[in-house]
Amino acid sequence: MFHQLAQHLSPGGETILQSYTSELTQWAGQMMSKAFGTETVVPSSMTPSMFAVRLPIPLRWQRAAQAACAGLIAGGLINKSMQVISFPVHQDLGNMTHWIRVSSQIYLDHADFHALTEAIVTLRRSCRDGADIVDVVV
Repeated sequence: MFHQLAQHLSPGGETILQSYTSELTQWAGQMMSKAFGTETVVPSSMTPSMFAVRLPIPLRWQRAAQAACAGLIAGGLINKSMQVISFPVHQDLGNMTHWIRVSSQIYLDHADFHALTEAIVTLRRSCRDGADIVDVVV
């Protein structure tokens, strides 16, 4: 894929590369949020080359269980050499939501985001109180 895109680095090629990563980002954010049954931080029209998606961790779980699950997912992704940034957001009700920030690069394609989604769902199944398993819809 990279070599196909790199040949377009003549005048205007940068626009083609930016368009590719933007379209890939928009698709990936929608696909992952649908698979998780969650949402992205902002609409896909506002995501040029990266997005944040809420992890499939139930909001009703106790804060400690949520944090442990988010840590298990983040650690598992690192062990699989899948680099994302994980971060919590405090809620007024005391529990937290957990998000990951995902970037699109010119060397990535749909298969990479399917693999990331499947890895997250598999790791989520390992979380304590895993009765609320989310099925992957990819």
